[in-house]
Amino acid sequence: MNVIQRSKWLGLMKSRNLNFRFYTGSEKSVSIYGRLRDDMKVSMKEKNMKKLNIIKTLISSINYAEKDQKDKTVDIKQDDAKVIGILQKAIEQREDSISEFDKAGRKELSEIEREQIDAIKQYLPRQLSEEEIREKVNAAIKEVGATGLKSMGEVMKRVKIDQSEASRAKVTSIAKSLLSSN
Repeated sequence: MNVIQRSKWLGLMKSRNLNFRFYTGSEKSVSIYGRLRDDMKVSMKEKNMKKLNIIKTLISSINYAEKDQKDKTVDIKQDDAKVIGILQKAIEQREDSISEFDKAGRKELSEIEREQIDAIKQYLPRQLSEEEIREKVNAAIKEVGATGLKSMGEVMKRVKIDQSEASRAKVTSIAKSLLSSN
C-alpha cells in the first residue's frame, strides 16, 4: 500500500468513525544485541571511547560465537539467553584478570577491569547474589538429603536457577563448597 492509497484508506476509515493504528515494529522489545548496537552508535557520537571499546569487544564476542556455532540456523544475536551466556563469560574473564592484576600489584589495571564489568552488567538482567544462590542450593541439598560430593549431580538437577540469573559455573562452585563442608 503506497502513501496515497494509505491516506485515502485512512480518510475513509475516519469518516466511518473507525480508528486504526499502524505499528512499525518500534513497539517490539529490543534484544540485548540490539541495545549494544544502539549504545555503540551513541558512544560514537559522544566520543566515549571507554564505553565504545567495551561495546565493540562484546559485539565482536557475539559475532565470533555466531560464526563458531555448529547449528548455523540459530540466530544468536536475537537469542538473549545465548547472548547472556556470552556476557557472563566476558565478566568471568575480567574477574580472573582482576585477581591476576591484584596478585601482581597492578591496582590501576584491576580498576579498569572493574569498570568494564560494571559496564557489561548494564546489559544483563538482575543477577542473583551469592547469598541467594546459597539459599537455593541449600534448599536443594535439604530436598535431596545430600551428604557429600557424591550427590552433586542430584543437587544440581534440583537447583532451579535460570542461566540468565547466575552463571552455571558460579552455582556449581557454590554447590561444591556447600557439599564438601557437609
